[in-house]
Amino acid sequence: MIEKILHHYKNPRNRGILKDADYIIKETIPSCGDLVIFYFKLKDDMIFDVKFEGYGCITSIALADIISEIIKNKRIDYLKKIDENFIVEILGEKLPKEKEHSIVLILNVIRNLVKNYERNSGKDIKV
Repeated sequence: MIEKILHHYKNPRNRGILKDADYIIKETIPSCGDLVIFYFKLKDDMIFDVKFEGYGCITSIALADIISEIIKNKRIDYLKKIDENFIVEILGEKLPKEKEHSIVLILNVIRNLVKNYERNSGKDIKV
């Protein structure tokens, strides 16, 4: 297993709930039952706080923590740069085929946050 995944699973930095979240994004992978709920606090197009709850495999929970660290204090337009290659680069290697669903789960959270933010703010976020 990738050392970074195991470290973030055992030592999550952003696990928890933001009671005053501006956005709550819940995503699941029905085929395996993995579930993440992300809580976002935004100000002036900036993610200034993010927390998550995760249920399921080690990889999905660890990736939720890794991504939450990366996007905290980033502008919302930064999220449009995040794709599968971005995540693989951060991990330093590809995930085994049976764990790739974890990337899909996290990317769905990111895409839904951007979509909801654009709809609610009336802004079309450009990269």
